[in-house]
Amino acid sequence: MTDKKLIGKYRIVEKIGEGGMGKIYKAVHPTLKRHIIIKQLSVRSKASVNERFKREAEIMIDLRNENIVQVYDYFREGSTYYIAMEYINGISLEKLVETKKRICPVAALLIFNEICKGMKYAHDKGIVHRDIKPDNILISRDGEVKIVDFGIAKDIDVDDDLTKTGALLGTPSYMSPEQLSSAKQVDKRSDIYSLGVLFYKMITGTRPFAGNFTVETMNDIVKGNYTKPEKVNPEIPGVFKILIRKTMHCRVNKRYKDLKYPLHLISKYLYKFKDQKQTEKAIEEYIMEKDNEHSRLASLPLKKKRHIVSKLVLGFLVLGILALCGLFIYNRGYYNEITGARTHGSLEVKVAVPADYYKPLNNVYAKLAINPVSAEKKETTEFILSPPLTEYFQWLPWLPEKKNRMVFFSTEVFYLPAGPYHLVLYLEDQVIVREFYLYPRTVQMTNLDTKLRKVLEFRLSQPLKRDVTVQHRVLDDTTEKDITAGTKIMVRAGNKWLDWDKDKKKIEPLLVSGSVFTIKYDAEDYYPRTLRFVVPKNNDMAVINVDLSRIAGRLILDSDTAGLEILFDNKVEDYMGGHDKQFVSYGTTIQGKKEFLLPAGIHKLTVKKDNRSRDHSLTVTKDKVLTVTVKYNNNTKLLQIE
Repeated sequence: MTDKKLIGKYRIVEKIGEGGMGKIYKAVHPTLKRHIIIKQLSVRSKASVNERFKREAEIMIDLRNENIVQVYDYFREGSTYYIAMEYINGISLEKLVETKKRICPVAALLIFNEICKGMKYAHDKGIVHRDIKPDNILISRDGEVKIVDFGIAKDIDVDDDLTKTGALLGTPSYMSPEQLSSAKQVDKRSDIYSLGVLFYKMITGTRPFAGNFTVETMNDIVKGNYTKPEKVNPEIPGVFKILIRKTMHCRVNKRYKDLKYPLHLISKYLYKFKDQKQTEKAIEEYIMEKDNEHSRLASLPLKKKRHIVSKLVLGFLVLGILALCGLFIYNRGYYNEITGARTHGSLEVKVAVPADYYKPLNNVYAKLAINPVSAEKKETTEFILSPPLTEYFQWLPWLPEKKNRMVFFSTEVFYLPAGPYHLVLYLEDQVIVREFYLYPRTVQMTNLDTKLRKVLEFRLSQPLKRDVTVQHRVLDDTTEKDITAGTKIMVRAGNKWLDWDKDKKKIEPLLVSGSVFTIKYDAEDYYPRTLRFVVPKNNDMAVINVDLSRIAGRLILDSDTAGLEILFDNKVEDYMGGHDKQFVSYGTTIQGKKEFLLPAGIHKLTVKKDNRSRDHSLTVTKDKVLTVTVKYNNNTKLLQIE
């Protein structure tokens, strides 16, 4: 009990604490008629400490939030300074963790949510706490969560002369990496880091970093070296891992930049707590319960709220899957296994094709037509048979080699009314006809061969090779003039090129169906062109029509005037360029040089200005540069081309 009954206007009840910085009293507010706390600063304190004491009062008086301890008054009596603030009858978060060993998931999230709400309010007011730790969080017996001790808080809008650059303020094991460098330069993300450390302590019962100020501790904080919370407490929910990772990241730009983000995430898991009273009631029950393992909140599962849109999307997705399944069953006729077992039979048609067939399997033609023989109205069932999907991925290393392997083209299983049928299979250049009787499922299931379905199998063999006659026709791609006579034709034979005219005897054995042909066409003044193709084994003639592009020459128009309209061969646009042409507009001249790629040969250049024009004949030579000068006299309106 203090020897003073009054401090200022407040009646003292008892002294509840004392330290190097001063004393703490429990008192009664004269008008509010409630218990309050009186903090007395030691008379021996330095001027800087007095200023910090005043700063804490000024900051906290302006903070009016249900999760921050309220300051009522700051005054001086004699040579001593005092702060009058809200009294919290309860327990510190540090003491609660010590008592419970670790806080259960739901309770931890409820308490952490309240702390984040209070700090979000402070941050929005421009205040950074700089000393977030469990000792500075009080929980009342009514379940209220309050943040206290803004003694080293910083107003980001005010120059903090009390904090020297490089000064370390805070509790070591809860300080952010940037706070270790300088408490002056920190922002709200430093508080967010400290909140992450606090949350780690709540759910694991231990701190991620040692509490002493050693080189090893500082190095671990800077590098983010700490034991993952799930290794300390394997039962923590996945959302806790996200919160820890995003709040405690050692790189400041990787952290949450504002508390609205974790608060939004947390709200999805606390949707069952409808209002503040329900939240405080749950926290009150938890701190009063002695048996942590069997508390109501400990047994309550932490579930994420599904948004109504998510539920609708999930519902439509399920309905869509069911609809697709129903459509699949209907299209395949699988319902006949139950409803049509006495009237319909199941059938599958397969075609075995050599995997090393001379052309790609997806180019193999296989069409099936099935007609009922005795029905009055004959409806044809048709299929295009294709190879299995695995054949489209032959480049995968684990697939079997093609040699001596058969690939089955299949219709898969389908259902038809029982009775006699006429089948026609068009397979490459073959026509295969088959008559068969399809029994109903009740009969098919009594036979071992047709128990699953009736299978009709056919086979496609490699066709015999034929001698191939090849005809060539080479055209100028612009004029379509036949230039075959002046074109040198070469055929690839292994690593050599054979001349079509000079090496006929060597080329003839190569001209057989099913072979790969590589032929090059080379004419003077034209870009050469190489074609590679396969002649099907059932064909004996190949007619090749190929267009060649003239080799381009470079034309430079050097003009003293911009905006003169340009035409070549009476065209304002055409295909231009080298081997790979592009459709371009010739446009207008620029004041200076403008370059064009034109096919070698004679061209007419036309330049226009104000209904006046000038023509000029020019000869473009392949792989050479031709420069033409264009002049325009504004006074005489005369055009000149040189």
